[in-house]
Amino acid sequence: MINIGTLVSAAIRPNDSLDPISSAYSNEILGGHHTYETMLERDSIIIERRQWGMLCTVYNDSSSSNNTTYVLKYNNVDTNLMNNSNWIEYSISGDSNSEWIDSVKSILLTEPTSPTDGDRYLLGLTNTDMPVGINWSLITGGSIVEWNGYSLVWEISQPTKGTSVRIDDEIFTIYNYINNDFCLSFKRSCDSHFYASLTLISLIFFRF
Repeated sequence: MINIGTLVSAAIRPNDSLDPISSAYSNEILGGHHTYETMLERDSIIIERRQWGMLCTVYNDSSSSNNTTYVLKYNNVDTNLMNNSNWIEYSISGDSNSEWIDSVKSILLTEPTSPTDGDRYLLGLTNTDMPVGINWSLITGGSIVEWNGYSLVWEISQPTKGTSVRIDDEIFTIYNYINNDFCLSFKRSCDSHFYASLTLISLIFFRF
């Protein structure tokens, strides 16, 4: 198949090693890694420059919680490239069997009526759980959601094998995602024996 357009058969390079001019501006190419100051600029990327899997870093938004790197995930909520709800926070884990994500406030099935920016919830423990609410009723159980106060939408993340998450309102509790379910993998009561053990470990550690 013969391509059309400006055809290039060799690498695009500057004139010499002292030439400071970029070959291309990252924000003007299709896909790749874009950088913008605000969420509004990220959400305004035109369709001609969008590609599934592209990255975008927001670095100076008025809401500091928005300053991170995002990936445009195929079918996060649908297959519409221009749907900004398909942007999710980009994360990487070096251990494929243990993927830690940010903690959630609680395990919940009923959608809050007045969420605060950054509120995160685990919608039940399995994909057979049935969340309820105007928006949550459309989301699969076992999903992790976070309220985006700028876009006024629930951003959805799907767990993968090995995903581990802490629950803020359950002391010393960790859930691990295995075989399509979140299972309780660790729980320790907050008692004097536990704190005594921590104190002993700390003394031994700092002694050596």
